[in-house]
Amino acid sequence: MYRSFRLGNILTLANQQLRAERLTGWEIGPTEKLLNGKLNLAQTFFWADVHRPISNVTQSATAALITRQRQNLGSTRARGFEAGAEWLAIKWIDVSAQYQFVDALVTSFSADQRLVGLRVPEVPRNEFTFQARYSNPRILTFALQARSSSSVFDDDQNTLMLDSYFKLDAFVSRRINSFMDVYAAGENLLNQNYMVARTPVITLGSPLVARGGIQLHLRR
Repeated sequence: MYRSFRLGNILTLANQQLRAERLTGWEIGPTEKLLNGKLNLAQTFFWADVHRPISNVTQSATAALITRQRQNLGSTRARGFEAGAEWLAIKWIDVSAQYQFVDALVTSFSADQRLVGLRVPEVPRNEFTFQARYSNPRILTFALQARSSSSVFDDDQNTLMLDSYFKLDAFVSRRINSFMDVYAAGENLLNQNYMVARTPVITLGSPLVARGGIQLHLRR
């Protein structure tokens, strides 16, 4: 409400007249336990209407500067579903996955009808996550995590698009004794170039990052 900021070529102005958002909606879905509880499935269907959502609305745009202001839109609508599964394959191994589809649109804005029907910024229509973990205290703990997201828009006018991406991370640790673990982790193992912002200068996420260390367990 009270702080303006600039990122790249975009200046975002504050707005002391902002009002609180209000969400109304519903969600419903079944859950199932199969294979003697080793496989858990869950599905959720949802519908959410946000009244007076706060968004960064473009005021003017030139080659050198894009000016926006935080404003209350009339309303937005998000509807879709989530589906997830968790599987305890064997004693030390578990696998989980989740998929989400969201159709999020601006449904009303009396100040600028051109935004009605456009997608809400930063909300991917399709998103998928996956994790596999082996955890045996006598040997090691290993986890692999993947995330995939479809393209999103980084602006209210749906002109600055962030491309879809796939990201893969891994973590491994080994218990040395009751007081200490050693670990190593890698993020973005495939060294993918993926966008995190567009101002309109493109900002990329972190490349391949590796780290390691020692974790101490202090007891009283």
